[in-house]
Amino acid sequence: VSSYSQKVFSLTPSTTYYVRTYAVSSDSVTYASDERTFSTNVGGGGSASTYTFTNAGATGRLGPTQTQVNTAYASTSLDGEVTIHTRGIQEWEVPASGQYEIELYGAKGGSIGTHTGGDGVNLKFNVLLNQNESMRIVVGQRGIGAGEGSGGGGASFILHSPYTTEQSIIAIAGGGGG
Repeated sequence: VSSYSQKVFSLTPSTTYYVRTYAVSSDSVTYASDERTFSTNVGGGGSASTYTFTNAGATGRLGPTQTQVNTAYASTSLDGEVTIHTRGIQEWEVPASGQYEIELYGAKGGSIGTHTGGDGVNLKFNVLLNQNESMRIVVGQRGIGAGEGSGGGGASFILHSPYTTEQSIIAIAGGGGG
């Protein structure tokens, strides 16, 4: 056999693994003399960290402030990692290069009386991200019911630098109707 490949799952992040090939015959096992290594990273295969971005308790048409984000993300994997330069837009740097699984939800529309707001779009996908890549994340907020009607839910967005082109869009999940 000139080459062999095998996918390996459930590896531990930030770990170095050592691999050596071997052959088994009816009376012995022979190990290759060369040992190979590879390392996993936070965004790579295995039990990677979870980063859960929220609206940090913000309501209405404006997104969260830095204070709301600091409070909401205290003691989580995002503690001290998210900044707000423009209210409602959460900025975050990717901690390690690798494949990330993303679940993105548009917010539910507002309800009033017997009318229930529509659900937002739910997306789940994998994307390759690079270490130190700057991301902007907007988490849609639920629509508000008032007077004779209710507002639609906010869309959720994930963008990467330079933020000014269509190619900057990683995903958009629309909000539900009010």
